[in-house]
Amino acid sequence: GVAEVINTTNGIIISPQDEAALTKAILEVANNQYRFNRLAIATEAQAHFSYAAIGEQLAALYQ
Repeated sequence: GVAEVINTTNGIIISPQDEAALTKAILEVANNQYRFNRLAIATEAQAHFSYAAIGEQLAALYQ
């Protein structure tokens, strides 16, 4: 699920319809941009969710 993908370096999970939490999360990202390094997030996503990575995961599942 989402909680397995999102961690403290690539995002913030909030409850649906919680405007106060959304406001707090936006401020957290804006005030701590060093924590949410776009290049690091993109590199991690590519490593785990590219076509090649998903293909390897599926192949391992069927072995």
